[in-house]
Amino acid sequence: MNNSLTIRKATIEDTEQLVELRKVLLSSGGTHYAAKNEKDDQAWQRAYREWLKENISNKDVAILVGEYGENRDICACVIGIIDLRAPMVGALNGKVGWGQSLVVRQDRRGLGIAETIMEHLHIWFKENEVYKVVAQSSKMAEEFNKKRGYLETGEKLLVKIIE
Repeated sequence: MNNSLTIRKATIEDTEQLVELRKVLLSSGGTHYAAKNEKDDQAWQRAYREWLKENISNKDVAILVGEYGENRDICACVIGIIDLRAPMVGALNGKVGWGQSLVVRQDRRGLGIAETIMEHLHIWFKENEVYKVVAQSSKMAEEFNKKRGYLETGEKLLVKIIE
């Protein structure tokens, strides 16, 4: 990877750039988590800003950003969350990592940034005694995740909104 890339934990000052990056996933598309209208689009953005305020310093959450190029602009992000579950094979301490919202800005793709930021996320998980990681993956990122050693579980992830 080019030494023009820096991976670091996000700060509250990064909020607006993080919102812009996450729009790639949440402001359009056919996934269950994408906004279907302007009201939903504005709602997730407000909620995400609040979530960032509450979780930017949470020891069980890693919000990593990638800065690339001379101007050190944020061009990538990923979120890691430590989930405490009942002990299971591969997670006898009950700690399971949840990786989500990996995004690389369109003009920075193909430079190895996604691979590098995921390596850093895996290091953070290991440092926190998390050895089993679940990745939420869009269809577009499935092959990327499989190349990184993620396996299909044979189980479907089902979602229900309780109102």
